[in-house]
Amino acid sequence: MTDQTPTALVAPERSAALKPNTVWIWIFVLLPLVQFAEVPLFVANLFQRAASAGLSNPAAAARIYASASSNLVFDGIGFVLFGILVLLAGLDFRALRAGGVVRPFHWAWAFLGSIVYIIGRTVVVRRRTGSGVAPLWVYIGLIVGYLVASFVI
Repeated sequence: MTDQTPTALVAPERSAALKPNTVWIWIFVLLPLVQFAEVPLFVANLFQRAASAGLSNPAAAARIYASASSNLVFDGIGFVLFGILVLLAGLDFRALRAGGVVRPFHWAWAFLGSIVYIIGRTVVVRRRTGSGVAPLWVYIGLIVGYLVASFVI
């Protein structure tokens, strides 16, 4: 007769020696600053379109804004940045595995958005190593700063 007692799943032990903040996650977190640099270009494009149309009132400028938001250059920049973010998530995943983190948050979650990857990665890395929340807080700070700047502009 064989022993059929259930075995408990053992959670991986936390290790303080693991370095959860790779260079790739910091590039991932700071890359949206490139999109922030896009804002002055967008505003300049908006004013140029409004001036060429001879518009000076806010309602007409809002219509120009709506048409400018579909500009292929800005959409193209966003698309390229999205691809770079997915690549960086893959490199971060690989670096975490090489650094000894057991089953890090999978890089493919970055396809659903950078915030999904950042939050998932932070939760998993925090459980495995006991640290690694700084990239999430920096990312949240950048998003809040971007929102404030958008309202001001």
